[in-house]
This record gives sequence, C-alpha cells and structure tokens, in this order.
Amino acid sequence: MSASALTTNTLWKLMSHILARGSLILASIVLARKLDPVAFAEFSYFQLTAVTISAYAALGLGVTASKFFAEVSFDDDRDSYPAITLMWAISISVSVIFFVGVMIAPVSWFPGNLTIPRWLLALAVLAFALEIVPTGALMGLECYRPVAGLSVIAAGIMLIGAWGAASEGSSKLAMITITFASALQVVGKSWIIIRLMRWKRLARWHSVNWRRLNEICNFAGPMLFVSLLSGSGTWVLGKIILDGPGGPLAFAHYAIGLQWFSLGLFLPTILSQVILPRLVRASREGASTRQLTHHSAWAAAIMALAVSAGAFLFCALIPDIYGGNYENERWFIAAYLAAAIILAPANTIGNAIVANNGQRAWLFLTCIWMLVLLGSAATTVSLMAWAGAISQAAAAAALVTGAIIVARGRGLI
Repeated sequence: MSASALTTNTLWKLMSHILARGSLILASIVLARKLDPVAFAEFSYFQLTAVTISAYAALGLGVTASKFFAEVSFDDDRDSYPAITLMWAISISVSVIFFVGVMIAPVSWFPGNLTIPRWLLALAVLAFALEIVPTGALMGLECYRPVAGLSVIAAGIMLIGAWGAASEGSSKLAMITITFASALQVVGKSWIIIRLMRWKRLARWHSVNWRRLNEICNFAGPMLFVSLLSGSGTWVLGKIILDGPGGPLAFAHYAIGLQWFSLGLFLPTILSQVILPRLVRASREGASTRQLTHHSAWAAAIMALAVSAGAFLFCALIPDIYGGNYENERWFIAAYLAAAIILAPANTIGNAIVANNGQRAWLFLTCIWMLVLLGSAATTVSLMAWAGAISQAAAAAALVTGAIIVARGRGLI
C-alpha cells in the first residue's frame, strides 16, 4: 500500500472515530451537567455494562473478521466466503442468546442503588454485539469512507438524543439514544458488506470449506478469551469502585476518567486498526513486518503523548465543562491520560503478534494484564475513582512490557 493510500485510510478512520468517540464524550458532558450524579452514573453504568456483555457475545470474532476478510480481499479466496458467512451467523445467534440471557437474569445481578431498565439493557447488548463482526469485517476490507458517512448520522442522533435527555432530566432517554444509534450502525454496516462481497457469494454457507472454518475457529478461540478479559476489565474495575466507599459518586468520576483515558488512546487505536490488514497481508505473503510494527508502535506512543498533553491543558476547565459536581479534577484526569500514554503501543504490537499466528501468546499477555488490573484495584479501592487510573496504568505497563518481549522473541520489532 502506498503512503498516500495509507494516509487516506487513516484520515477516514480518524473521522469515524472522532465522530463516534467525540459524540459520546459531548453527550456525556451534556448529561453530566444536567443530570444529578446518580442519574449520570445510571447512564454510565448502562453503557459500560452493555459494552462488556456484548464483548462476551462477540466470541472474539471482531478481530477474527478483520483478519479473514482482509485475506479474502487480498487473494479472493472463494472457499472462504461460506466459512465467513457461517462465522457471521454464529455471531448473530450468540447475540440473540445473550439478549435473552439479560432478559431472564436474576434481579440480584443488577445494582440495587441504580435504576437500569432490563429490557433496554438487553436491547443495547444485542445492538452492540451485532455491530462487532460488521465493524471488524469493514476494517479488514479497508472500507473506511462509507463507515465515516454512517458515523456522521449516528453522531447526530447521539447528540440530539443527549440534548433531549438532558432537557427532560431522563437517563432512560439517553440509554435509548445510544442503543438506537448502535442499531443504525448495524444495519448500515451490514448493508455495505453485502454490497461489497455480493450476497450470492456470502449465501453459499452450505458449501463451507471445513479446513478454512477450522482455521477461523483456531484463531477465534484464543481471541474469544482475549475479548472476554479485555471487555471485563473496565467493567469489573468500575464495579469495584461502585461497591467501594465512594459509591455512585465515585463511579461517576470514574466514568469521566475513562472518557479522557479513551481520548488519549483514540489516535493509537485508529493507527492499530488501519495497520492490522496490512500486517495480515504481509504475514500471508511471508514479508517482514518488523519495520512497520516498530514505527507504528513509536507513532502510537507519540500520538498518545501529543493528545494527552493537549487535553491536559483543558483540564482546568473541567468544572465549567461537567458542572460543579466535578471540581478539582485536573490531576485526576492527568492520571488517566498518563495511563493512556503507557498503554498506547500495546494494540499495535499485539496486532503484529496476532497477525503472525501469535493469538495464544496474546491471550497469555492479556491474562497478565487482567491479573495486574484487578490486583491493583483491590489494593487501591480506598482511593475511590483514583483506583481506576492507578490500576489502568499498572496493567498497561505489564501488558506493553510483555508484548515487547514476545514481539522481540518472534522477530517482529
């Protein structure tokens, strides 16, 4: 791929990510200013829980879809189409099962100090889970421009809905808005894939190549557990804070910290997603990915540092942005941004490992990340929302260190 094509893809992906993440941050700011801390904690807990459960339902098929759709676009392996369709069908079936599971889950599984409509949480889980495979597939196909167009519409819906929810003082309306925006993305992305790949190709599930399906399963298996662990970490950390001495107020602060943590990671995340198809195809061709991985990892760290430095300059405006309930948060936000800088190179190096059939090694590293995250949280919970920043930083340091060791051992950097 030429530098200009890579730059174009990155810019379109950047636009999509800014719209998606930016609309959510702006919506959260509007809600934090207008809703009381408990209502804002309800919306934040709803979003975090739906994302976590949908990560379970994804079965690790998001990255799997990126890898195998990238391979199909590389050599037009017609035998892969039925296996890919079957993978997509499995994802849809599991998403429906999780929807039903949320609907029939015991009441004791839901926090007693927050009001979360069960049916709405189930719908959000279904929408978020159904979106994962199409999103991964479109990254593998390097189809970024139409996705950016969808992001414009979804961002508009998110901001309008948040404004309405804030005006009504209703966390429930905000929950409905984020669910509807995700459902719209599912429909739009699925239509784009069918249009690109052609329905007749994808509909030949009955002629599935079992060798290719076995390859998908061998890759998806470890990635399933990676997805479960990475999706659980943020939620479990939040639950520890919610159940700790600070209660819902500390969790509301934690939710704000996560937004800035995500802001620090948004450019490195885009870079890692755009680079993944290139790493997959280079690995399939037998070409070296050392230079690409090395430069991308450094670029990710520099991007996170630049974004975090810029964001830190605005930390003094936190009370004006979020309202008087969140004063004196400058160094608190800086701690979350520092954790983002540490974590920034992880996904890029991890993608290089995974693209070279190192999914089991990446699973091992993710297990270490989870253990460090929870261990740090257990020992710092008395610090309330600060525990989130400390735990994320410690876990990030462990993950990046391990990833560098593994990648060097495999000759990837």
